[in-house]
Amino acid sequence: MAQNKTVPYELLESLTDHPDNRGRIMVARKNKLEEPLMLKLAVDTDEAVRMSIARHKKATLKVLTLLLNDIWSEISNKASERIHNGSHK
Repeated sequence: MAQNKTVPYELLESLTDHPDNRGRIMVARKNKLEEPLMLKLAVDTDEAVRMSIARHKKATLKVLTLLLNDIWSEISNKASERIHNGSHK
């Protein structure tokens, strides 16, 4: 369902709590994602979800700054790289 391009934003919000990380990863990759959901997914228990947020083209400085402290160095490095390159919203 998260793959659907016309999925309602409210449904994306509810899928951020889905027990299956694949659903949360799909949500994290959606172009229509807004900062509040990005912030929530940036502290997800699954590193693939957090990495999807670190790579999200619309990730804000606030979101990337949160990811600087990620326990997984690849995520914190990606966030740092994007901040230093100015590639954030």
